[in-house]
Order: sequence, then C-alpha cells, then structure tokens
Amino acid sequence: MRWHVFLSLISAFIILFPAVAKDIKKDSLSDASHSSAAEPGISATEAVSRRDILFTIHADLLGFAQWGPTLSGEIGTNITGLVRVRFPTLGALAVDAAAFDAELTFGFGAAAGVRFYRNPNCEPRGFFAGLWLEYYHVAGNRTAYDWRLGMLTPQVELGYRWMTKYLVIGIGGSLGGMWEIVYTRQYLNEQKELANGSFRELLIETILEFGYWF
Repeated sequence: MRWHVFLSLISAFIILFPAVAKDIKKDSLSDASHSSAAEPGISATEAVSRRDILFTIHADLLGFAQWGPTLSGEIGTNITGLVRVRFPTLGALAVDAAAFDAELTFGFGAAAGVRFYRNPNCEPRGFFAGLWLEYYHVAGNRTAYDWRLGMLTPQVELGYRWMTKYLVIGIGGSLGGMWEIVYTRQYLNEQKELANGSFRELLIETILEFGYWF
C-alpha cells in the first residue's frame, strides 16, 4: 500500500512536470518582454527587487512516502523565512520506524527555517540552500506500556525551485539528525522518564514541493 502511494506521487510528478515546465517557459518569455518595456534608467533587476515581499504556501508531497507530509509557509525574496508543520502518522517511514516496533498513534512536527536562493532578480526561485530546526514528536503503545518520544532535529537542504504565474515547484534533498529530548514510558501504575539526549535517528529526505505564491 505504501509503495502504491509512492508510485502514485512519482506518476503525478511525471504527468504534471511537462505542463509546469511549459508554463515556466511562457512566464520567462513574458518576463523578458516586460523587462524590455521597463522604465527608462531602471534595470530589470532593480524593477523586480522593488516588488513587495513574496508569500509562498507549499506542501512536500513525498512526505507521504517518508517521515510525514509537511505544509510550509514562506516569506521573503531571495532570503526567506519559513515555518512548517509535519504529520508523521501519514508517513510510511515514520510508521515503519516507530520506536520499538510499536503502534504509532499520534505525531506532529513543527519547524522553523531559512532559505537562501541564488537568483539575481531577488525572487525565491532557482538554486537554494536551507537550514531547519524541527521538533518531532511521536507517541504509541505496546502491550505493557504507552510511550512518548520527542526529538530535536537540525537539518540542511539543497534544491532547485521553479515559479510560474501562480505555482511553485521545488525538488531537492535534506539531511539531518534526531536527538532524543523527551522519552517516557507510561505503565499501569508508573511513569518512567528515560530521555538522555542521545542521537536517535538519521533523517534523509527527498523534497518534492508544490504550492502557490502571491
């Protein structure tokens, strides 16, 4: 079932990408024609840089096949600030890697980050590098006890983003590590705190973002 989700997402990407690429080409031609009619004495780069701050909302669809899909909000031009939420119970890898091979019953992630885009027009597109700090929390149960696990996860990412008239599409990858900061076991008559700050898991993800900018 999980592989069916993964293959469906890849198929959707293959189907959608040509249409998005065509839109990107048309958008680039439109930008070129507009820049030729810019105000006298103002370069195209200066004209674009005078735009209001851009807002972007996008989701990482490959999260369904990994550690959980994410929904992000982004603000800025070639340097942006981001916040995102993650839903681990919907991610195939998160469910498979649930602590102690137990049932995963609850999970959430919350993160803040910054991205740097290599774009001469001061827009959030092109090659980018990013830094994230995420709190990743999951809970589940076994026959003998319930458990909660909270981890702090710093991450670095690299990728590339395209923008059309309305849409953004981004691809890339990220690498991070999970450090345990909360770990409890709840028995029938006793709760044990077992967190020791140890390294818990290596987090490797492939990025496939779709969203809107305005």
